[in-house]
Amino acid sequence: MTTPRDYLAAAFMNGAFFAFGGYGPNGHVLRTVEAYRPGTSGWRLRAPMPAGRAALAAVAGPGRKIYVIGGLNDRRQPLATVEVFDPRTNIWTRRAPMPTARGDLAAALGPNGLIYAIGGWRGKGKALNTVEAYNPFTNTWSKEAPLPYAEHDLAATTGGDGKIYVLGGTSPQSGPNNSPQIYDPTTNTWKTGPWVPLLPLSALAAVTGVSGRIYQIGGRKGNGPGIGSRVVSNVYSYRPGAAVWANRPPLPAGRYALAAVSAFDRIYVFGGKDAAGRALRTVDVYDPSRNPWSTAAELPSGTSQPGAIASSGSVYVLGGIVDTTADTSTLTTNVEAYSPQTNRWTQRTPLPSARSGFATATGRDGRIYVIGGSTKDRALHSVDVYDPVTNTWSPRASMPTARAGPVAVTGAGGTIYVLGGVNHGFKTAVEAYDPNTNTWFERRPLPARHLSSATLGPDGWIYVFGTPGKIYVYNPSTNAWSARATSAGFTPTTAVTGTDGKIYGIAGQFGVSDSLVTYDPRTNSWTVEPPPPIARDNFALVADSNGKIYVLGGNYFPLEGVPYAQTLVHQVDVFSIGR
Repeated sequence: MTTPRDYLAAAFMNGAFFAFGGYGPNGHVLRTVEAYRPGTSGWRLRAPMPAGRAALAAVAGPGRKIYVIGGLNDRRQPLATVEVFDPRTNIWTRRAPMPTARGDLAAALGPNGLIYAIGGWRGKGKALNTVEAYNPFTNTWSKEAPLPYAEHDLAATTGGDGKIYVLGGTSPQSGPNNSPQIYDPTTNTWKTGPWVPLLPLSALAAVTGVSGRIYQIGGRKGNGPGIGSRVVSNVYSYRPGAAVWANRPPLPAGRYALAAVSAFDRIYVFGGKDAAGRALRTVDVYDPSRNPWSTAAELPSGTSQPGAIASSGSVYVLGGIVDTTADTSTLTTNVEAYSPQTNRWTQRTPLPSARSGFATATGRDGRIYVIGGSTKDRALHSVDVYDPVTNTWSPRASMPTARAGPVAVTGAGGTIYVLGGVNHGFKTAVEAYDPNTNTWFERRPLPARHLSSATLGPDGWIYVFGTPGKIYVYNPSTNAWSARATSAGFTPTTAVTGTDGKIYGIAGQFGVSDSLVTYDPRTNSWTVEPPPPIARDNFALVADSNGKIYVLGGNYFPLEGVPYAQTLVHQVDVFSIGR
């Protein structure tokens, strides 16, 4: 845009984008209107608004006109003004004012042709739950069912199901909100939707994509720059009727007080403020079709804390927890195999005994080793091996140290290394198993107790993650550990090595396991990748030999007040390396 601005409004009409008002770099409200038509040389000025406004709303409505509603003037006084801009004639027309003056509101066009003005701020620290509907055909307003919570700095969009989704917002009384409120214009009723797995946000944007998915974009936690505030770049999407929100690639940089519009199968984000509180003129464009993530056939049996491994061209999911209550949990012996060629799951011979939190490894002969873990009340040292060719299980020599939650890594020579775990406290034991002789032997213990994940690097060394800012590296040939400093604070909860030699891990942001990061041992550098579609906990990560990374099982995280069994994830997310 030509003019940096925040708390602006934007709309798309007749093949062009329009940006209205907002606060300029000097903090004064703007009358400025700019238009951009893709394929032309840039933005151009249009007829300014009759009076400057910020924290306003704009809706592309009937008659190919844009309705600009409410806002704040230069004295931060709330406005009831409604003006209509006709892009074809470049003329403004005043319409009937809102019954309730307000700024920091949201507005959306209902499937019935009415424009809904929702929530907002009326001054003196007062947030509103007021909802009023404007009829463009009769130039009249009506009062509708109020928001369940009074909010300002909120966002709204109409989903593909015809319902209006109200996201984020804040109030002096309750603070920021991240429980979406869903309004049904046909029944004039509200309900609460699945909450977004991130800090409650305000000054965010919401838009509906061409597929009918709802996107929540950017925003802030707190009241702007300074202590207690956090500006985010996160983007989430929601398919109406789904149980949870999906992660999407983040904005290039965090921003709030922004505007967003969907057009040409893409999402356009305009202006706003950065983390330093500076007004922006940046325009970012997101193409939902350019996504390295896809989904495979759903996992038939949802399970938490499963084991998972790739072997003989298939991906195996083994054991885990299938239900839990406050007093007990149910373990499973289930084994399911996924074929990427047919995109189908098949049942295989179950585990000899139910367990969860165990380690899995593949031998050089393709057999799958299940090591340690726990039952309901004790850690295990038992080892079972599965032969995919004969679909049979057989026992092997027990691991010397019983433990739950260990990590197993198959070394370059075929030796299986089992690291860490828990049994009445964290374990630093490292024990190696030789499949040829069916014997165990001790190796040098972990240098630190907290082990999150480990994997074999392209150099044949084992890389262990668990301490922010530090990676421990084990050399099997010398039985020695070394520490490698890293500038990034990522601590992947699970890690695998891809076909490109990079280490792929799922890490967390703000306490949510929702980020895919890669570590290159050759350059000691990290990269943030597009996030997996679903934030989840207690899942398994698998890399196959065809350049795919699979995220399997686990629980939707976080979901409050929902029975555990109902949070089990059946969706299988697949990341294609190099796409």
